[in-house]
Amino acid sequence: MTIVQFTRFRTTPQRELAVLKARQASLRACRGAEPELRAAYLIRLGDGEWLDIAVWAARPGAEAFDDPAQAASRAGFYAQIDELLGEECGILVGQDAGPRLSHPDRARNGAAGPDPART
Repeated sequence: MTIVQFTRFRTTPQRELAVLKARQASLRACRGAEPELRAAYLIRLGDGEWLDIAVWAARPGAEAFDDPAQAASRAGFYAQIDELLGEECGILVGQDAGPRLSHPDRARNGAAGPDPART
């Protein structure tokens, strides 16, 4: 069961570098942890707002929050943002990357979508 976590926050341009460094430290602390962090995306939305998206292999249990390194890195990240606007997580129920990635002839060969040279 893949879990997608969304964290929306606001920060000032003066703090962006500190936020980016703290986020990288937080991601490093998650390496090798259970559940596995499969992907992470950071999106700048405008007006100082950002959306941090984390994709996890499963929903973390209570023991995931017992790791002191992860707890410290999360606290370091949250200490750098100016305002937490919201956090949500949910179960990924489908993944559709569009016709190029799902074309059956190319999928069997491990390639993405129809060959543009042949269309």
